[in-house]
Amino acid sequence: IPFILVATFTMLNLFIAVVVNAMQQDYHEEEVAQAEAAHEEREMLLSEVRALRQDVQTLSGQIRSRE
Repeated sequence: IPFILVATFTMLNLFIAVVVNAMQQDYHEEEVAQAEAAHEEREMLLSEVRALRQDVQTLSGQIRSRE
């Protein structure tokens, strides 16, 4: 009987380990995807801010030339 209990406990632990490992891998992949999406969004916002700064400089130059 002790052998059956130990074998059953071992198999249960292995099953739980496989399930937990799969869940961790999915979580890690999702985390990486979110980080990549956030990086792309930051790059897009940075390019928009640069374009706006250029527009402000252009308008400031036009205002100065009219004065």
